[in-house]
Amino acid sequence: MLDTKSKQLGNVAAITFWGQFATYTFNAILIVFMTMPLVKAGLGLSEHDAYLLYGVIQALGYILPVAGGYLADRVLGLRRSILYGSLLLALSFLALVLASYLFKDNPKAAFMFTYPLVPIGSSLLLGTASALIGRIYQEDDHKAKRGMTLYYITINLGSMLGLALAPWLLHSALGPMSVFLVAFAGKFLAWLNFRLRKDLYLDVIQGADQLPMTGAKLALVLGYVVGAYLVVTFLFAHPELSVYLISAGILFAIGLFTARTLKLEGEVRHRQLFAIYLLAIGFLFFVLYAQMNTSIILFTKNNSDLKLLGFSLYPSSFQLINPIAIVLIGSFISRFYKRYPRFNVPYQFPVGIFIGGIGMLVLYLAALNQHGGIVSGDYIGLSYLLLTVAELLVSALGLSMISLYCDGSMLGFAMGVWFLTTSLGNLASGELSEFVALPAKKLSPETTLPIYSHYYLDLALASLAFGVIFLLISKALSSHYRSNGIALP
Repeated sequence: MLDTKSKQLGNVAAITFWGQFATYTFNAILIVFMTMPLVKAGLGLSEHDAYLLYGVIQALGYILPVAGGYLADRVLGLRRSILYGSLLLALSFLALVLASYLFKDNPKAAFMFTYPLVPIGSSLLLGTASALIGRIYQEDDHKAKRGMTLYYITINLGSMLGLALAPWLLHSALGPMSVFLVAFAGKFLAWLNFRLRKDLYLDVIQGADQLPMTGAKLALVLGYVVGAYLVVTFLFAHPELSVYLISAGILFAIGLFTARTLKLEGEVRHRQLFAIYLLAIGFLFFVLYAQMNTSIILFTKNNSDLKLLGFSLYPSSFQLINPIAIVLIGSFISRFYKRYPRFNVPYQFPVGIFIGGIGMLVLYLAALNQHGGIVSGDYIGLSYLLLTVAELLVSALGLSMISLYCDGSMLGFAMGVWFLTTSLGNLASGELSEFVALPAKKLSPETTLPIYSHYYLDLALASLAFGVIFLLISKALSSHYRSNGIALP
């Protein structure tokens, strides 16, 4: 018989699986859906507009959880936040289905007025499930690590299923609407699973979870949803302006965090300043990472043979390499870190940038081995693999870096700054992708290949150079800190 904590963990894992399945089912095809012609039920956006809008969508996906997390901590509590967020997400995708059906002649309007609900619902979920696991095992560090490992695995298992299914659905006779329906089903199952077993967590509820849901609290949550909806809808409608508005807000927050850091004293000040230096590396990484869901997919679509190791795939299906590699590599990477303890965070981040640069260089090398403007999909697969290794060295360690290096009194602020840095990287990626935004007019592969190859070469050279520079800086700073008795784990 399973004990209560095992049942709680299993329930969170099931919620996470269905939630990630729905999320990745939709995200896997988003950039392709945006650029699909209207006659195929796509949005009919130009690549320029699609890159910009995608950057804004991804940026907001990391910004809104700052507000959602505040509501979860102070108003709703973790259980209600998961419950309300899951239900709102399910209804958001259902609204997207209904709007797409009712406004067949204007799919762009249907999308722009319903999709803003998705990042708002997500803002109540991002971080709450992992926080709930931490609360379940708050008195047992070893079991907490095991719980987070299972949570991490279910994220990638759910994403694998979504990534495998989504491209096939998109190109089926049912088209994009089938993807929306599957996303709705996944989110609804996640909500239903939690709703039926929410009483399982009675022994771990704390803070706002223990207080009744009053009319004033409900009004506050509804006010957040309505206010956020109006803001997000405006930002979606004006993506070029949004880039500047969001970037200004993010830079202000990072500047405020830096100012507060400079007021600290002693070792904690030095550590947190080093964390800000690592945030700069993280920003550059997320510019590279965003290519996996944007330019590389369209490059695959326009200039590859759509084959990986001899198997024919859809352009979006190459993303499957990411979760598969995370599960396989992640299963032994902790042992690698244990065997080489000196290869710690100060070195892992620069090496991640360097490996990401090699991933970009592989795409350039693919162009040197083209036939009629078409490259082998094996190069694209290798690029995804290298970018995944880079992700494990940077993104997967980002939040742990914050908890290791930043002052406990402003840990929540520091976590938020990490997400804002991620957001800024996505915005910058959207702007950079302007260089590979192809015109609406159909061009031959021979014409488009040089556009992509020059872009990836520039990204590669910049990343490799920054990787070496940051590695040297990290070495010098680590030696300086060590000589002053400050250890950087």
